[in-house]
Amino acid sequence: SSRRASVPPPPPTGGRASLGPGMAGVLGACCTLLFSLVAACLGALFACGLGAVAHDWLYGWTVMRAVSALSSRTPEAVATLALLLLPPSLAAYWARCCRGRAEGAAFGQAVLGALLGGALLGLLASTPPRLYGYDVADQDIHSTSGAKAVATVEL
Repeated sequence: SSRRASVPPPPPTGGRASLGPGMAGVLGACCTLLFSLVAACLGALFACGLGAVAHDWLYGWTVMRAVSALSSRTPEAVATLALLLLPPSLAAYWARCCRGRAEGAAFGQAVLGALLGGALLGLLASTPPRLYGYDVADQDIHSTSGAKAVATVEL
């Protein structure tokens, strides 16, 4: 009886396997980064627009006055740190802790995390300080002493 030698199957010719495992990983990471950046920008634009619409529709309501008072009393350094650290921290937390086991779940979680981080950035940026109370400097142009009066105006 003759024995046949087993012949290995031919290498794949198309798809991600033809790029090699290293190059496929780089392309996948680049696609994830690109989609995450787009999602973060869209989230920030949507949330900032939503904040602008909320300020327009709810101007003068007690809730809006409370948010404005809180943002006015927050020190500038704390507000800057919150604006710089909270959105990427939320995105990283979401992308790391909420991973699924299915293939492509890491991609979806990275994009969703970027969307949430961008939305938080947009909401933080859409709340300007001193929205309701501001100081108005008034100078009498007929005064010989050049005295200025400062008054706080509440709308």
